[in-house]
Amino acid sequence: MKRPFRILGLVRGRSYDALAEQQKKAEARAGQLIRHLEEAKANSRLWKMKAEEASGALKKAQDAAESAQRQRRQAEKLSAEAEKQRQVAQNRSADFALLQRRLAESEHELSVAREQLMAIEVKLDILEGAANVLDGRTRDVIARRSGTESGTAV
Repeated sequence: MKRPFRILGLVRGRSYDALAEQQKKAEARAGQLIRHLEEAKANSRLWKMKAEEASGALKKAQDAAESAQRQRRQAEKLSAEAEKQRQVAQNRSADFALLQRRLAESEHELSVAREQLMAIEVKLDILEGAANVLDGRTRDVIARRSGTESGTAV
């Protein structure tokens, strides 16, 4: 007897009630699934926004790290240059001290040389004076001899 009802597209009351109950449960389940789907979509959008924020923060952090790396390299270069300049300054300072010492020695040698030159000039003046005196005496003697030989008395 099942067949004639089915052929006509009819169902029994019990089956109809069971099917209606299943339909209600399915619709309720579909409603729940739709709500869960909407919640999941909203949650997905929220996580997507958080992921974009995190991605932006990561990009900023990477840029900051690259900038810090460049600054560190620049600082190392500047530090090396400062060390070079400090070394050059130390070398110049040592050279300057050496030059000052050599200048002091040269000034001392110059003053000693001037004193010796003055002593030599004094000796030369004395010798010149002595030579002039000798020359004068020698001329007097020669003049006397010449005068006595010619017969005139001086």
